[in-house]
Amino acid sequence: MDSGWITASFGLGGVLVGGVANAGVAAFNDWRGRQHGVRSAARLVRTEIELISNVTAAVLTSNIYGPMFVDGLPTAEWDTTRQVLADGLKYEAWWAVSDVYKAISHIEVGMALNTPPTRPIDPLEKNDRTAIQHLKEACGLALKRLQASVDS
Repeated sequence: MDSGWITASFGLGGVLVGGVANAGVAAFNDWRGRQHGVRSAARLVRTEIELISNVTAAVLTSNIYGPMFVDGLPTAEWDTTRQVLADGLKYEAWWAVSDVYKAISHIEVGMALNTPPTRPIDPLEKNDRTAIQHLKEACGLALKRLQASVDS
């Protein structure tokens, strides 16, 4: 009778150890999957911000709005991945990236209020130039923070 009890105890112990080990592996795989998603989202948004940075540099150099500014800067990657980034980026990286898109919204609202409507060949207005310069600086900081997040 004792040998049956001992066998059952070892069997139950094995099931418990296996369950704990399985839960640990599943939690690790889940964490790893989330980290991979954050890195992928950060890479996509970084590419978008690089484009925005290049466009703002061209606008500031040429002193005209240009078609991409008038038609709207790209925000598709941000729109589709911001929840993943909010969950996974470090605080500093999150705020740096979100500042880029807040600056874009600020510029778009300002341009929408321009009367007559802004055309691609119009020279930059002083307030818009200041806002675009802020956007350029925000892009630089966000790119640094994202690079650090992707590399770590």
